[in-house]
Amino acid sequence: TTYVYLAEITPRSSVTILGVPGSNGRPPCIQPGVLNDGSIPSTCFIINRPGLTVRFQNVFFEDMSTNGSQAKDGRDIVVGADSVNLYLNNVVEDDNTGVMVGYTGNWDNFCITTCDFQNGVNPPTWTNSEILAPLWPAVPAVDSIVMNDNTMFCVNAYNIVAKPPAKYVEFDHNSVVFSFMQPFFMMAVENAKIDNNIFYDAFVGGELKSQYPYWDEEFSPATPAIISFD
Repeated sequence: TTYVYLAEITPRSSVTILGVPGSNGRPPCIQPGVLNDGSIPSTCFIINRPGLTVRFQNVFFEDMSTNGSQAKDGRDIVVGADSVNLYLNNVVEDDNTGVMVGYTGNWDNFCITTCDFQNGVNPPTWTNSEILAPLWPAVPAVDSIVMNDNTMFCVNAYNIVAKPPAKYVEFDHNSVVFSFMQPFFMMAVENAKIDNNIFYDAFVGGELKSQYPYWDEEFSPATPAIISFD
């Protein structure tokens, strides 16, 4: 089943979006349609009430619209309020050219497990197609980020962006395959656990000496790396 959306969806209370997979195991698809002016909506879900708990399970976000076009800087889910708890389980996000999960609220919690992020390629802007990142110019503080048992395949940029302080980051049993930029952009994390992951052809864009630091990188003058903290 494919569900086409033409405008942003804004939950007013805590909610679970639970898809029922088909007989072939494929989850139902959520896909942008085409508006009367020929444009397509750039954002699917916006959570802008503080303290909500929102869960997505067994859902396929297809960011390619029904006419084959893509929104510039498309966003599947935006957390725009404080102290939100966001859970993603068995979610697929495909063909994104912006930020798959963006946030601007403070002290939010993100738990992302058993998900697939794929084909996040934006050739003109290699820093686009981020999986979890604050939306510029916001620099919100983060409570916790947990990403376990996920696959990141051909995603241009960062898996996790935490520019301001993050209390806790856990990245465990994930596979990161073909990323142009480095997998992490973490400026300050109080506690972090990064274990049992596979990184294959990560950070293939590399950097020239003249580009480091300050070229979409951590601000430390140390050597750039696959796993780097400030």
